[in-house]
Amino acid sequence: FLQQDTTTKDHMNTAQAVSTPTSGELITSWLTEIPNEILIMIFTYLTSYLDQTALLSTCRNFKSILATEFTILDFTPFPNTKNLPPIKSLLHSSTRVEFFALLHCETFTTDDLAALIDLCGPSLKRLTLDHCKGLRRGAVELICTKLGSQLEWLSLKGCPDVNDEKIKLYFHHLKQIRSLSLETCKISETALSHISTLEPFQTHLANIKLRGCYRIHNLSRDVISKFKSLRSISVAGLNFIGDPSIENLISCHGPRIQELNLWGTCITSPTLSTLLSSCPLLQTLIIKFCGSVTDEALQNLSSNSSLQHLRYLDLQAVPITNKGLEELGAASLPSLEVLDLRDCINFDVQGIESLFSKGLGKQIKVFRVRGENITDEIIKTIIERCSVLETLDFQASDKLTDETLKCVGDEEVNKSFKSLQLLNVSGIKGFSEEEVVKLEQKLNKKTEGKVVQQDR
Repeated sequence: FLQQDTTTKDHMNTAQAVSTPTSGELITSWLTEIPNEILIMIFTYLTSYLDQTALLSTCRNFKSILATEFTILDFTPFPNTKNLPPIKSLLHSSTRVEFFALLHCETFTTDDLAALIDLCGPSLKRLTLDHCKGLRRGAVELICTKLGSQLEWLSLKGCPDVNDEKIKLYFHHLKQIRSLSLETCKISETALSHISTLEPFQTHLANIKLRGCYRIHNLSRDVISKFKSLRSISVAGLNFIGDPSIENLISCHGPRIQELNLWGTCITSPTLSTLLSSCPLLQTLIIKFCGSVTDEALQNLSSNSSLQHLRYLDLQAVPITNKGLEELGAASLPSLEVLDLRDCINFDVQGIESLFSKGLGKQIKVFRVRGENITDEIIKTIIERCSVLETLDFQASDKLTDETLKCVGDEEVNKSFKSLQLLNVSGIKGFSEEEVVKLEQKLNKKTEGKVVQQDR
C-alpha cells in the first residue's frame, strides 16, 4: 500500500518545504500501533528460517518480540547450510521456544544442541533434528537427560548418534514422549524391544516412524502389543516385514490405528484384505511398491463399510487392474480425498471409468497417475468425472500430447477447472511449450492455479 514517489525532480524541489514522513517512518508508526499479540500471530506463519532471520534484522521491536515470545522456530532446508548462524546469536535466555526444527544441516553440532538446550530448554516440547550429520557423540544423552521430562515430540532421522546401545542407556529419561521418529537410524529389533518395556512409551507413544531402519526384520506380538496408545506407525522400506508382522499389528492395534505406512513391505492381498476390514478409524494407508498386492485385496471393499474415515490412499506401483479399480469405485469411502495411482500400469480408460462410475469423482481432491498406460483419453475421462480436483498430477507420462492440455483448459470438459490449483506436467515430452504457457496463463487468470514443470 506504500508506493514509490514518481514525481519529477523539478516538482520535488518545489515541494521541499512541505514536511512529509518517509516510507520508513510511516511503516514504523503503523507497526508500533499493532499489539504484540497480533504480531505474534502473524509471525507464526513464518516457518522458513530465511524469513525468520530476515525479519529479525528489520526492526529491533520485531527481534525483541520474536526472541521472547515466539514458540515455533522451524529452520527448513535452505541452499547453504554453512550459513546457519550460531544458535546463541538467534536466541537468548528469555526465549520461549516450544518447537525447534532443523533439517539437513551438516554444521549443527552437539555443541550447538547444548547451547539450544541451555537457552530454551525449559520450554522445548517438540524437537526435530533430521539428518543433522554433525550430531555425533553425546547428542542422544543430552536430549534425553536434559529434555526427557518435557519432550513430547522427537525426530532424529538419520542421526549418527542413535543406535541400540544409546537407546538402552538413555531413553528411559523420556517421560512424556508421544511421537518418535528414528527413520534411517542404525537400530534393530533390540532397540524396539527395549523401548516397549519403558512405561512412558507403553502409555503415551501414539506415533512411531521406523522407515529405513533396515535392521528391523520383525514386529513381534510381545513387543508391539505393549504400546497401548499406538495410532500411527511407519515401517516403510522394510522389505523383511511381511504378513506375520502386519497381522500382529492388526490384531493388537487394528481398532485404534489411524495411519499406516507399509511402503515396500511384503504384505500380500489376503493380509491387506484383513487390514481393510479391521481398522475402522484408518485415515491414511500407504502401500506403494507392495508388489504382492493384487485385485484380490480389493474384492470385498464394496461390502465393507468400515473405512468411513479413510482420506489418503497411496497405491503407487501396486499391480492392480481394471477389476481392482472397479472394486475401489464401488466401495463405501465417503472421506477419500487423495488417491495415488502412479506407476500402476495395468489399467486403461475402462478402469478409470469404473473407478468414477459411482460418485467417487465428486470427492477426490488430489489425484496422481503416471506411466506408459496413461493416454489423452484417460486424462480426459478423469477431468470429466472429477468435479472438485485441486491437484492433478500426471507427470512423466510419455503418451500424452497437447490434446490433454487443451482438454484441461476447456471449462466445459474440465469439471474441476474452477477448483484446480496445481497441475504437474513434469517430464512430459509430448507437450509443446506454447500449449503449456497458454494453459498456465489461463489457469492463473481464472483460478490462480499453477502448472508445475520441473521434476520433483
